[in-house]
Amino acid sequence: ENRQGGMAVPGQVARVPTTVEVCIADASMASPDEIRARVSRMVLAAPEVRPGPVSMVGDPFLAAHCRGIRVCEFDDGVRAVPSGAAALQFITYQLSDEGPAVEEVGEGEDAVVAAQHWQLPAAEFEGLWESLVLDPVIKRKLLRYAATSVLFSDAGVDPTLVSLNRLILLHGPPGTGKTTLCKALAHKLALRMAGRYPCAAVLEVNSHSLFSRWFSESGKLVGKLFDHINDLVADEDSLVIVLIDEVESLSGARQAAMAGAEPSDSVRVVNALLTQLDALRARPNVLILATSNITEAIDAAFVDRADLKIHIGPPSAAARFDILSSCVVELERAGIVVGNSGADGAMAAGAAPAQGLSSDRGVSSSSSASGPPESPAVSLSASRAGLTGSGVRPTRSAAASSRAGAAPGRSEASRALPPFGDVRAAIGEDAWSAAAAAAAAGSGVVPWTLSSAPAGAGPKNTSSLEHSDAALRAEATTLLTALTHSAVAARLPKAAALLAAAAGHSCGLSGRALRKVPFTAHASHTAGHVCTLDAFCEAVLAAVRDEADARHSMSCA
Repeated sequence: ENRQGGMAVPGQVARVPTTVEVCIADASMASPDEIRARVSRMVLAAPEVRPGPVSMVGDPFLAAHCRGIRVCEFDDGVRAVPSGAAALQFITYQLSDEGPAVEEVGEGEDAVVAAQHWQLPAAEFEGLWESLVLDPVIKRKLLRYAATSVLFSDAGVDPTLVSLNRLILLHGPPGTGKTTLCKALAHKLALRMAGRYPCAAVLEVNSHSLFSRWFSESGKLVGKLFDHINDLVADEDSLVIVLIDEVESLSGARQAAMAGAEPSDSVRVVNALLTQLDALRARPNVLILATSNITEAIDAAFVDRADLKIHIGPPSAAARFDILSSCVVELERAGIVVGNSGADGAMAAGAAPAQGLSSDRGVSSSSSASGPPESPAVSLSASRAGLTGSGVRPTRSAAASSRAGAAPGRSEASRALPPFGDVRAAIGEDAWSAAAAAAAAGSGVVPWTLSSAPAGAGPKNTSSLEHSDAALRAEATTLLTALTHSAVAARLPKAAALLAAAAGHSCGLSGRALRKVPFTAHASHTAGHVCTLDAFCEAVLAAVRDEADARHSMSCA
């Protein structure tokens, strides 16, 4: 309901702010107003407005003049709003394809590459924000931090009374997406703040290059780099975002100096960094983003200056499931994975196999003698794999025809692999609670497959559960235990159940490691170029086991 003066207005539906990003093609000469009008009609034509990309298939005009259209995520985790309640707010933009420029400091032979400089919005950062599967609270916190920073600046809040350093520190283990999140945030802020800052740029500082081989020169290099940053920030119409990756290389130098080597030069580096950060506080159009894998090495004075200190840890079971799902959906789009219902069509409309590929990957679906060895965890018989006869690759039209029966804008994989919240709902709170209790009591079942193991075999290797904190292990064990109940399995599509099991067994893997799993699954656990959805999800589960076993072997070596 809408409220005016604190009173509800009967008969009116609450309007939900709905941000729509429209990336306009470089060569487009169309009126932005016409583009927005057409996008509005297309988005509101559906009964509901959901976050995600908007298909332009039904509008040749938009397909010709736009590189992409996306409905942004709603606040507070709302998954959809009725079209009649959506208040569309458009952001139209064009991407820079220039790539990074190199920023050097020093002179002659002593010049070093101190930073890379991108004009925003940049083509190589497009879609990064949406591809990151993180706790939604983290993304909202970062966006609201930026909005509050602008609010306090506009309101003239005295910074000597209410301190704001415009510095965010993201910390956590390697591979969790800290640097990618910083670049994605810079790109997103360039879009959201375009009305205030017509120009935007991000500088990624090469921390290691700022240490000179000459005594006392490192502090000067830091000063020269920040002189360049100050030149950029002097333009009040420009938003400047500075990314300092592995900041412990700079801000941890004072502690290293206590050990003895080059103490005065190391101290100068940290002092120069802190002095320059303090000088930037007065600039409303700058934001410093820092990342660290080794938080204990960061100087305490630097940590004290960070307004937000956000831990980016290994992904939860929900995030792992969604990461793997997004990979499978992408492979279906590319024609490498085909829907279970479209396997026969893909097999019938194949092209010649790609040159340079070994023929042993092109086994007939009736053959069991050739192909990769069967995983002890997952049965990958050729008849289950749904492979093309002789390993032929389907044409793009064949791949498209296999998806012809899908609902507009949603592939078979998208429908079979719902968000993890729906998987959890299918499991049911009673089954989840019972599984959680079993896990807490130490009696949780941790299988590698959803089928029963051979009598006397016992649980399979659970080494993947040893690489994360207790909360993630408990969540993973609960998920796997819940999936063993036949009633739960009957309520889930097989592909979803298999990926949920893979999400449970990949506990402790980083997002970077998870996004490599589908590739290794195809390389090691399929016998042809194309695989059905269910069979590929089995292969993903097998590849997760391989990764866990490999890491366990390395830790025991």
